[in-house]
Amino acid sequence: GAALKVEVSLRPTWIASGEKTNITVRVTSNGTGIDGATIALSANASGSFGSVVSLGSGYYGATFTPALTMNASGGTASVAILAKASKVGYVSGAGQAPLKVSPRIVVAIKAPWDTLAVGQSMDLTAYATVSGSPLANASVAATTSTGGSISATSGTTDSAGSWKTAFKPLSSAGGTTVTVTIDVNKNGFIPGSAIVAIYVVPSALSADSKAT
Repeated sequence: GAALKVEVSLRPTWIASGEKTNITVRVTSNGTGIDGATIALSANASGSFGSVVSLGSGYYGATFTPALTMNASGGTASVAILAKASKVGYVSGAGQAPLKVSPRIVVAIKAPWDTLAVGQSMDLTAYATVSGSPLANASVAATTSTGGSISATSGTTDSAGSWKTAFKPLSSAGGTTVTVTIDVNKNGFIPGSAIVAIYVVPSALSADSKAT
């Protein structure tokens, strides 16, 4: 019989242990999608697969959740996801796709207020953690949307996993909401980011008279 060609794709391709990736398996023969095939999934690392669902036109879907013990100091495990397809009358085929597994950085931003008047400024503190523990010596990059300025746009987290910058709205930002995005990266970890939104009161008003 004709041979089955198997292509495997993952989304996302880089996750933390305990998170889920979506698997798409495409089975074809001579360019035509083959439905009704039996799909057997395996991985070269511990984890669990969800049930295989036929999506039509030779496409099949499933999920994989890795269960790996990762080093707190970071690192990337490479996992191969293998799919074998068989159907009576065809020569079986197989395909695989690589999955990267690393610890994920979680970022939180502490802002003393969510409202600020033109002419005022405030400190923003970013905290980076991995599995609840502070992440030191990670690279930080901060950006602001139109209408904002920040005193520091890059740096490194300290031993407590924290990093500070100061936010000041531009005079043109009165009556708008400005966002600050802080991204944290470190080799061997999945990057993390957080966003804080700050409403800017026009300078004619004080922050106190904005509400009510």
